[in-house]
Order: sequence, then structure tokens, then C-alpha cells
Amino acid sequence: MKKKESFLVFLVILGIILIGQSLVLVAQVLASLQPVIMEIDRLEPDFGPPGIIVSVYPKTNNFGEKMSDDSVQMSEYDAVGNKWLYVDVPIYAWSPEKIRFKVPGMTFHAGVHYVRVKKTDAYGNMVYTTPWREFNIREHPAINFLTPSTGSWGNIVAIKGSGFGDKQEQIYKGDEVLGDGIGNDDGICEELEACYPDYGYSIYVDLVASNDRYRATVYPENINGNFWGPNDISFKLENLLDTNTGNPVPSQELYPGCWNVKVITDYFEDDGDGKYNYGIKGLDMPTNPKGTGSGDRLLYRDGIGPVCFTATAPYTRPYISGITLYKVAEGMYLVQITGTGFGATRGAGYVLANSQIITGTNITSWSNTSIKFKLSYASSPYPRLVTVTIKVLRSDGLISNGITITVVI
Repeated sequence: MKKKESFLVFLVILGIILIGQSLVLVAQVLASLQPVIMEIDRLEPDFGPPGIIVSVYPKTNNFGEKMSDDSVQMSEYDAVGNKWLYVDVPIYAWSPEKIRFKVPGMTFHAGVHYVRVKKTDAYGNMVYTTPWREFNIREHPAINFLTPSTGSWGNIVAIKGSGFGDKQEQIYKGDEVLGDGIGNDDGICEELEACYPDYGYSIYVDLVASNDRYRATVYPENINGNFWGPNDISFKLENLLDTNTGNPVPSQELYPGCWNVKVITDYFEDDGDGKYNYGIKGLDMPTNPKGTGSGDRLLYRDGIGPVCFTATAPYTRPYISGITLYKVAEGMYLVQITGTGFGATRGAGYVLANSQIITGTNITSWSNTSIKFKLSYASSPYPRLVTVTIKVLRSDGLISNGITITVVI
């Protein structure tokens, strides 16, 4: 009897074990049938223009290795056609921890759009599709008006418009250079040659007149007392940088007349050396120890407009306001320069025509507001156009702005 009872107890225990194992197996099967839940944690940046590179980070797990049918999609609502538009965006790089893609330039307009990741297995079967994540396609910076629109060196000028961004500069840290103190810096990405550079954007204010382009100092506070606003920023007319030479503009040297003001957005990637001075002659470009692919401007967005700011005195340099040409013979012109601050007499002053120094008897008259000189070129069997930039160097060594003319020889 005892043996029978023991055998029954054994059967009960065995049954419980088998049932438990069966339940575990059923749970595993059911779990395998459940869709994988995957979400995007963030986009960096989460705004920008068509052409910008965007990084996608996973929220919990990772994206795994890229399969041939994996994709990243963007969408927007087409109000005219009353439908949603979808596009597979160009994938710049794919790793389990981060995907980088380029925002396409198709029909997408400025405003809120949506991004998602579609993951497949090795056979092309869908594994998961993440929920949509917002991405804001940013418009060109546009200026509506300036306050004040007239002034001189040292003045603070407020810019009202749109598309200025949330801050002046944003740098997203990568892991490009071992030992630079930025990003991963564990040496692994260097060995695999799969490093991600720093990237981001900077916003500048440029003043453009004739051949000159000066970069202004963005004032810390806008007209509302905030440090930065997407529709409201300010700049100060001092510490200007000549982007043609890379040299500072001397104090009080903003010559009178109309300067076109533009708000510039510069999107870049860099190798971590902190040098983002794109488009400025004389300043170091970023260096990339691995060659091309880093230290490059990704996109340059020139501002819509521009809007005229009229500079007034004080101004200490000679200033050219106009040039008149009189053709004397084939290949020879009499040129009249009008302006201010040339000096009552020529003294050691001269005229520059590109790199050609014009002095002596070739200058027929000189006053504080007008200069006349002869400009000649060797005759040509066929008519051709020559572009000449005219400047005046005063006897005290100060040089004027330049105005470009075209002559036929």
C-alpha cells in the first residue's frame, strides 16, 4: 500500500513538473509570436533643412545589424492631395546603437514631419516598425525688418524674422578622434574605422556690400531681453570679421551706405578639433586624420532677403560710392572715382586696379571726393571682358572699399 501511495505521489510530482515545463514552453511560443516593441529614443538634431544628416538613437534595445530590406522612412501630410507622402531616406550609416540618414529634398516643405525605422530579418520578413518620431524641417532664415535700420559703429541692431533656430550654435558630440576628450574615445571606433564625427550647426549674421562681407558679433540678448529667439536676434556693430581675409575689421571702419544683412545657418561636421570657421579665408579648416569624410561643411543655408542696413558716420577710411568709365581708345579708359575721404591731395596715395598700382601721370586729378585716372590694357585681336576691382589707398596708408567694374578690351 505504501509503495502504491509513493508511486502516486511520484506521478503527481512528475505531472506538476511536466505541466510547468509545458507552461514555460507555451509562454515562450506566445512570446515569440508577440511583435517586437521598439521605439526611437531621440533624433539629433530633431530639426534642419533638406540635406542635413540626422542621427537616430534606439530607446531600449538596439537596431541590430543592417539587413538588406531595413529602411528609415520620413512622411508628411500633403494638404493639396489630401494624402500622406512616404519616402525611404538615404541611409548615411547604420550600427546597432545609432542610425544616420540624410533628410531628402523631395517635395517636403518646412514644418513638422515624421521619422520611423523599419526592421526586417535576413529573409526580408518584417520584425518591427517603430512609432513615428517628429522631425522639423527648418526653413531658410528670413529677415522681416531691422530695428534700427540706420546707424554706425557700436550700435546694437535687432533682427525680426523667422527660421533663426533655438540657439546660435549646437554641437552634437561624436567619437571621431582618440584622446580629444569628446565622445567615446575608447579606441574601438578607430580600429574599426567606423567613428562618428562631431556635427551640428552655427548661425551667423553677415553684412554684405559690394565685394566685402563682414561677420558681425551676435549680441547676447535680443530685443525682448532673451538670449536667443527663433524670430528675434540682435547683433552689434563692433568686432566685425572680414570673411574675405580672415582679419578683424578696424574700429569705426564700416563705410557709409547700404549693407545687406543676412542670417546664415552653417551645418557642419568636424573631427573634434573645435575649428568650425567655414567660408572664412585665413582661418584653419578642421583636419581629419583619416582623410576625407570629416571636417566638411554638410550644408550652407544663405539667408532669405537681404535687408538693407544703412551705415552712417563716423567712418575714417576712404570710401568709393561710384565709378564712371569713359572710353578714350581701344584698350584705354578714363575712369572717374567718386566718394569721400580720399584726401585733398594725392601725396603718397594711389589707385589699385586688381593688383595693378596706378600712380604718377596715369592719375590725372585727385581731390577729397573725386579721382580721375587712366586705365589701359594691351590690345587684343578679339574683344574680351576684363573684370577689375578698384580701390583707393590714401597717403596715410588706409585703403578704401572696393567696387568691381567690367571693361571691354
